[in-house]
Amino acid sequence: MRGRAKNQKKLTISGVSFLELRDDERLCEAAAGDVFFQVDVEGAHYPNDGTYAFKGYKGHFRLRIFDGKIWAFLNQHEFFTNKENQFSKSEFPINCYDLCADMMKKFAGTTIYRTYRDHYTITQYQPNDFKGKKGNKFKKIQSDEK
Repeated sequence: MRGRAKNQKKLTISGVSFLELRDDERLCEAAAGDVFFQVDVEGAHYPNDGTYAFKGYKGHFRLRIFDGKIWAFLNQHEFFTNKENQFSKSEFPINCYDLCADMMKKFAGTTIYRTYRDHYTITQYQPNDFKGKKGNKFKKIQSDEK
């Protein structure tokens, strides 16, 4: 119901990071709290062989976290406030990943909370005051008193 406290699923970041294509064979070893970096490049012909050693493409890394069953989305804007997960055409994407992986190690032990559609965020949901069903409960009581 609207405005009532709910039990949110909690998860702790482990600090272990995986990179798409480079670490795909290690994904079966993932434990709850491990982070997976997916590359999103603004170029249809990015020649990605898993080394990420190509310049000339800009993009960013998206984050996913393993909750024990699935790889769920992780809000990257809370972790990379200065857009460290984005790389320009003059940068190597692997250097950007190395920086981001080091930053994620600093967040090891941080508790994150499930929000909606298996998204995770650092901020915990704070419910509003309960007003009754659709807010009509208090209006009905006031009109009966008159």
